[in-house]
Amino acid sequence: MVPNAGTAAAVLLALGVAVTAFYTLTASYVQTLATEQLRGRVLAVNGLVYRASLLLGALALGAFADAVNAQAALLFTGATTLILVLAFWATKRMRPGWRAGLPDESGPRTGPPA
Repeated sequence: MVPNAGTAAAVLLALGVAVTAFYTLTASYVQTLATEQLRGRVLAVNGLVYRASLLLGALALGAFADAVNAQAALLFTGATTLILVLAFWATKRMRPGWRAGLPDESGPRTGPPA
């Protein structure tokens, strides 16, 4: 699927960096939203869901690749992921006030006291 080992190494490096950045950003976002009393539990559930989704996704991708072929399966999952990300981004951008309740530059988050 890649022309040589150097290209494969570069792609794997980029994927490793992207996955690490994604998980770090997700955990940081969850920490800003969770109350102090629930933060540990919320992060534990977040980590559990993240790891379980990787395992279940790999299982489903393997079954799909067996049914068609590996290249078609990877192309399909990549295209599906791109479409879902763009759709999510577009719906969030179209809704005014979607960032309500998040900390911003103007001051601390508003809401019930912790």
